[in-house]
Amino acid sequence: MYENGGTAWVAYRCHNADFPEPGSGASANHPGFDEYCAVLRFTGVESLTLGPPGDERLYEHPLHDAGLEPSSFHVVEDSDEATEGETAHWIVSFHDETLEVIAEDADVFEARVDVSTPEQALSQIGK
Repeated sequence: MYENGGTAWVAYRCHNADFPEPGSGASANHPGFDEYCAVLRFTGVESLTLGPPGDERLYEHPLHDAGLEPSSFHVVEDSDEATEGETAHWIVSFHDETLEVIAEDADVFEARVDVSTPEQALSQIGK
């Protein structure tokens, strides 16, 4: 994660949907073994927190009943934390922790950066 002047970039490792089934006999150069990351960009950031709970304890999150799911990206409608009409409340649940952002806007800055760590992805995009 990198934050500067009200803009935050968050990189994370993606699950490769082409990962071969165990026992498939896939060779080492099978595209399913490729590792890559994605980068999200939040602008007009008012607050940003990263921490517990992870997927296994997501039920403990105060907004769990709003439909939070493991390893997912959520926009919380009618959030008490967001300023009406000016900001939105995003929750991104990762395996080990949860990201919460109150910001004006969010977008997928890069859907695929062919690196194996989030730190490398941020350095690839110049952050």
